[in-house]
Amino acid sequence: MKRRPAWLPPSALVLAILAAGTASGCALAERAEALFMRQQSAQGSLADTVIEVETAQPLLAARLYGLEDDLHAACRPLREASLRRLEGQDLGSELEWAVMVSLQDCETTTRTVEHTVQQAEAGTLGEGAMAVSAAEDTESR
Repeated sequence: MKRRPAWLPPSALVLAILAAGTASGCALAERAEALFMRQQSAQGSLADTVIEVETAQPLLAARLYGLEDDLHAACRPLREASLRRLEGQDLGSELEWAVMVSLQDCETTTRTVEHTVQQAEAGTLGEGAMAVSAAEDTESR
């Protein structure tokens, strides 16, 4: 069951800030908004997976917590911009730039989380498989 945290509405036009009226700006804003929604969904799925394995596989849960930390770090500028936008605050050029620069890393980390959750749901992710999973995902990039 995919879920989104209640504190972030689905279509907040999260990063209209990037759409400076140009076609490339609009495309970047659309990419950022889609990525924001995708990483929120991945984060929710990862949290569900951690809850499922926490008691039975504590080492795997610890690694999943680490992956969650990676996702938070990689997508921090995007999440901060979204929150500021929702609160009606100005983002400032530094945050706008940070969002643009971090999009690829956020997307890559989100993809890793999605892949890991899929493996966990399929039952193919055990305590020893986590390192293999990360290596495979890195090779596929």
